[in-house]
Amino acid sequence: MLTRLGRMSPDIMAQVIIVARDALFSRSLVIKLTLAAAAILAALELRLGIGVTAFIGLLVVSATGLIDSRVSVVIGLICLALWPILLIADRYSWLQQSTIVTYYLANAGVYTLTNAADTVVTWAFYFFCIGLVGRIIRYVAQERKYESV
Repeated sequence: MLTRLGRMSPDIMAQVIIVARDALFSRSLVIKLTLAAAAILAALELRLGIGVTAFIGLLVVSATGLIDSRVSVVIGLICLALWPILLIADRYSWLQQSTIVTYYLANAGVYTLTNAADTVVTWAFYFFCIGLVGRIIRYVAQERKYESV
């Protein structure tokens, strides 16, 4: 497979190029990427906001199978893990008086850690819904594939 100099032989290199070309330029991948890009651009054109655009993009990418829908569920679990930490941090006034915390919370449109905790829980719900919708769509697609065979 590798020559003494550490380079690939020409026939192996040709096979790698063929496999990479087929994987990168498959018709279904191009359609999925186009669909995801169209949904994101439509959300941006409608001026729905960057948060809504990100959630719509993640929903389309998850529903088309570009990423596994379990990624959304893991992000939702991380958001749920942050929720009690933010609530506990809200009880300590010295943390809210930190200029760094105040700066980042104000830039996010949240002015207290309780509001940040509420926002994170809402995001967790959205991520769980995106994961569930993605799994249902993939399940229905697999059932149709098995029925047609």
